[in-house]
Amino acid sequence: MNNKNDFISIVIPVLNNLERLKRCIRCISIQDYPIGKFEVIVIDNGSKNLSSLKKFLTDFSFTRLFEFTGYKSPYPCRNIGISNALGDIIVLLDSNCFPAQNWLKEGVKSLNENKTDMVAGRIIFEFSDAYRISEIADSLVFVNVENSVKSGGLPGGNAFIRASAFEVNGLFDEEIRSNGDAIWSKRATRNGLTIGYCEKAIAFYPAKRLIQFLKKSFRIGYGSLRFWRMEGYSAIRIRRMNLENLRPYKMLVIKQLIIHRGELDMLDSLPRIWVCLWMGNLMRFLGRSTALLASMSFRDHTSNPGSN
Repeated sequence: MNNKNDFISIVIPVLNNLERLKRCIRCISIQDYPIGKFEVIVIDNGSKNLSSLKKFLTDFSFTRLFEFTGYKSPYPCRNIGISNALGDIIVLLDSNCFPAQNWLKEGVKSLNENKTDMVAGRIIFEFSDAYRISEIADSLVFVNVENSVKSGGLPGGNAFIRASAFEVNGLFDEEIRSNGDAIWSKRATRNGLTIGYCEKAIAFYPAKRLIQFLKKSFRIGYGSLRFWRMEGYSAIRIRRMNLENLRPYKMLVIKQLIIHRGELDMLDSLPRIWVCLWMGNLMRFLGRSTALLASMSFRDHTSNPGSN
């Protein structure tokens, strides 16, 4: 059951994603959780259609809008939302997600009944009518919430967090574009905070098309360098792990992922899925390599400030 004092703040960063955000807000408006017991904080990251966003939100009294236009990243936007939140529990939700009607109730219930500091909700991928190979690949390797929780991670696209956890663990690293959830949650577990998983707190998430999938892979690769360094990995280990991304997935591994999902019709596309996943691996390799070169250039510049 919900604690009678639980007030919920739902924090949603957005950038040029108005139509999906509209559906997200409408899904929140029909939650089986009392309207007066939650707020939605939307943080715009420099959208071109800001005036349309403002007009839309006026129809929903439980929303508040903030703006951050410094640079494109969800993490400073989240931090603005968290810093202005009134809730006892803060929910991090991606603007792409469409929560099920009992999503909020189930997430809060899980947090209270299991007495954890954080709960990750379940992500169910949505596929387009075309059912693209890249969408299948994206759904197989990214946002595996249950496995992330088992390894001490908290994917931030559908997460319930006690406000007190931010007092203990601080806010998100604002200098990065990706992997901020992994960095924050690793620090949280080291600080003694506990993470749970709620299968019933469901949010539906669109799987990526090919270009989006490759851009996402590059971004994750770029951001993982900072995460590995914060984990204390040596330069040799980082280079070795990065080179491992040049290897394609084993067919057997992909087959097992598909069988575990229970969607056996995907097996007909196994060779094409294998190619797409390898392309993702190569983009992660390029992302990390780019980050390595950028950090080396920065060190050279700071050690020789007079050189041009």
